Amino acid sequence: MLGPEHPDTATSLNNLAFLKFDRGQILEAKSLGQSIAKAYKAILSKILSFASEQERMAYERQINPFSLFAVLKGSEDDLASAILRYKGVVLDSIIEDRLIAEASKDSADRDLVGRLEAAKRQLGQLLLQTAEKPPAESEKKIANLEQEVEQIEGQLAQHVSGLGRARRALSVSVNQVQAVIPKDGALIEYLRYAHYLGKDEREQRYGAIVLTPTSQARWIPLGKAEEVEAIVYRYKSLVRNAFDEEQLSVTLEQLYRELWAPIEQVLPGETNRVIISPDAELNFISFGTLLTPDNHFLAEKYLTQYVASGRDLLRDVTPASNTQVVIVANPDFDALLGQTVASASPPRGAEVHDLGDLHFDKLNGTKQELIALSQKFKTWQWDSTPLVEQAATKAALFGVHSPYILHLATHGFFAPEDPTLNAKADATESIGSNPSLTRSKFFKNPMHRSFLAHV
Repeated sequence: MLGPEHPDTATSLNNLAFLKFDRGQILEAKSLGQSIAKAYKAILSKILSFASEQERMAYERQINPFSLFAVLKGSEDDLASAILRYKGVVLDSIIEDRLIAEASKDSADRDLVGRLEAAKRQLGQLLLQTAEKPPAESEKKIANLEQEVEQIEGQLAQHVSGLGRARRALSVSVNQVQAVIPKDGALIEYLRYAHYLGKDEREQRYGAIVLTPTSQARWIPLGKAEEVEAIVYRYKSLVRNAFDEEQLSVTLEQLYRELWAPIEQVLPGETNRVIISPDAELNFISFGTLLTPDNHFLAEKYLTQYVASGRDLLRDVTPASNTQVVIVANPDFDALLGQTVASASPPRGAEVHDLGDLHFDKLNGTKQELIALSQKFKTWQWDSTPLVEQAATKAALFGVHSPYILHLATHGFFAPEDPTLNAKADATESIGSNPSLTRSKFFKNPMHRSFLAHV
């Protein structure tokens, strides 16, 4: 008999819940959905503890924690909880892997990292030994190893910020997030999900959960993903070329109607600040530039902020106590001509070696921007450090420590996905073991192919 926390059991219960929904047995479907949510939480907690990056991503593609609650009326809190816990949590765990890898370079932490990896391997072996419910002895070993993993991560966290955050995310509650939303604010969690059409048919759509400090969670269904993304692709093309301002305005108005107007209808009247967590292709949109029907930017009406997930609001952030400003502008990309003209550094410290040498034009306008900003900060009696032209290097940037403001002006770009990949090759490649990050499944997400140019 498979336990309720086994992936196959969770999948079977999920299928049964949709069958109940098809038959109009809504209460039964909702009850099953809540049981499945608990099972997903327990399974994912273990997978984040011991599974490889590829296995974590594979499991993320298999589970479907949003679709049932998205069609069940009265399940807004359950859906909000699922979004706050699961959206982006695997990516967070992969970032933690990068942090641990960096920590292993420090001799002081190398032993702890080795112990952590050994404990995770043992944990994985025990959890994968059998599909049956493990005996009491194995359960005790599993519990001890999980405790050891948490203790080691706690020790590493003294030197490595953010460790253990992915697993803690699975316990985030709607009430916790609502408690830190500003009184005049609202959190909008966008979601790309598989919408259930009935009889086991689904289509990709967008929707959004709206959370305010005091109101109940609101679920706002939006359009089909294919239609919304067609507008986003047009927006991206127009922004890059910037030749047809009239067409860009039309597109910004269309994005407002599709992605914001339905949400604005449910916002409390006192809302002056919106905290937006985009998803999928919506990450490419500057929501503050969406055009209202009276031809005003959205940012003129709301203070617009962004988070990767609403659970980011729960992070303890210590504001910088200084007023130091560092302005990096107009890098001299030809300074190292003959060696490496410019290379691309992806986020999270991973190195990409197969993008080839790249050349970037100068950004002379950013030098004028630097002068204007420096003068402004001087009137505020703030210290500003300019890093411009040949001084605007990666090495200089890495030497900067905790400024109050870091203003960085350089080229940003998205590397193309390798079109030659096939599903079979894709499924076997792992970031950790494959030197070519651009050929991994992880690299398919366009936000994971975003880069900043440096010299």
